[in-house]
Amino acid sequence: MSHERAGFPRLKWLFVSFLFLSLTHCFGGVDKTGKVRSYAPGTVRTEKGFYNVGLLPESWREDRISPYRMIVFYNEGFKSSIETDAFCDDAFDDASLKVLTTHLHFDLVDRKIQKEKDLMLDNRGALRTVASGKVDGVMIVLDTVVLKKDNCLFDFVLVASPNSYTDAARDFETFFGGFRYHGDI
Repeated sequence: MSHERAGFPRLKWLFVSFLFLSLTHCFGGVDKTGKVRSYAPGTVRTEKGFYNVGLLPESWREDRISPYRMIVFYNEGFKSSIETDAFCDDAFDDASLKVLTTHLHFDLVDRKIQKEKDLMLDNRGALRTVASGKVDGVMIVLDTVVLKKDNCLFDFVLVASPNSYTDAARDFETFFGGFRYHGDI
């Protein structure tokens, strides 16, 4: 059965597939796809604790993508997705934020970096990178935020069509801007 007939629009599938492929390239396969357990509004529970995120408007619908253990939201109006994940202990390479960000871009063809900015989230250095390129011949904008804290790597990813990027980015900034990590519980 095709994803379109199953109620999963092609563009939505493209965005989610891009996220999964990028993450498995970076972290070595499905058994290292993260430590996220669940989401409640504003709170992402992990195997080690939880972290807070900013609340998204109701137009962003959470998608369950088992068994990949990431939190994904999709906005039909923006044709965009927002994802967050956490990798703790030995589940990620202890590389620089720039290298870890590059791993998220592996499947982006004709990648052009639009903006790169250092910022602080929960008293830790983070790297935000906005890039454009193609996935399966479709032009997208990829906005990523990567940070490490307490032996965990956190990523936030926005995949948007170029036409809706500006509007989707406002919601994305609210989402990652609310990051606060609460370790072992």
